[in-house]
Amino acid sequence: MTKEIQAFGYLAYDAKTHDAGNNRTAINFLVAVNDRVRKPDNTFDETATFISCTFWRPADSLGILPRLTKGAHVHIRGNFKLKTYLKDKNDPTSIVPEVHVTADDVDVLTPKNAGKTQPQKQTEDETDFPFNADTSSGNW
Repeated sequence: MTKEIQAFGYLAYDAKTHDAGNNRTAINFLVAVNDRVRKPDNTFDETATFISCTFWRPADSLGILPRLTKGAHVHIRGNFKLKTYLKDKNDPTSIVPEVHVTADDVDVLTPKNAGKTQPQKQTEDETDFPFNADTSSGNW
């Protein structure tokens, strides 16, 4: 039986690698999936579900790794496991769910150069006018 999940979210931190030997590398990362629910008073309650992911790659095929940085928008698809644990052993109502995905596919939806472009500096004599105007006198 296959339990498959697809999710869109944002990386909570830069991906980390773990060399597993035999020319296999695990790329580990955490995806935050935002949930927004409208309450009866027309305000919104926003929460996030965190999904830990492992993406297995051959050691010589880690081209996606530089793009798996904090804040990157990603789409993941793979098999999931759901575990629960008690946050406080003395409080049986403190059950915390933990979702882990062994990803078959990871797509980075953030453009490759996002956040790396520098705005061009505007010199003092440039204006927003498509023509030469003397604005100092008020006469255009």
